[in-house]
Amino acid sequence: MTRSGSLPRVTKTIMRNLIPSSRQAFTLIEIIVYGGLVAVFGVFVIGTVSKIIEGNAFLSDRVAVEEEVNFLMRKIVWATSGATAINTPSVGSSGSELSVTKAGFAANPIVFELESGSLRLSRGVGEEVPLSSARFPVDAMTFTHQPANGGEPEAITVDLTIKNRSYGTTIYLRK
Repeated sequence: MTRSGSLPRVTKTIMRNLIPSSRQAFTLIEIIVYGGLVAVFGVFVIGTVSKIIEGNAFLSDRVAVEEEVNFLMRKIVWATSGATAINTPSVGSSGSELSVTKAGFAANPIVFELESGSLRLSRGVGEEVPLSSARFPVDAMTFTHQPANGGEPEAITVDLTIKNRSYGTTIYLRK
């Protein structure tokens, strides 16, 4: 039995567990330290995520440029495969225009020229068609007509610059 005014022992234990003592609460110093740690962690995470996003955008842009260059080069290779004559540039010279006559192709000559950052293709007397996209203008393009040398046939060297990156290839004509 308990005396009047006093609580049973079990009730005292429950009350002690329900009402936190000053030892169970955070002090102001602890809150400041933990807040600082969370802030430092947050800054690190935000910085890392922003770098990942920037890197992804850079790589996406670079892949798109590579695809553009690949497309343009393949068009030039298509035009020169089976070419019977290189009309411009003349042998040993360079220029921003390439004109070839292709065997068995009704719409000769095939002409590539750079105009205002756009590589254009025309076939015969047909209309010029832009090949390069407006998103990646061609900064510079040079075609060099190399003469046949010893056992090597005539060749066209193509130098292309897009977004300050240079690309090049040499295409040998088969006869």
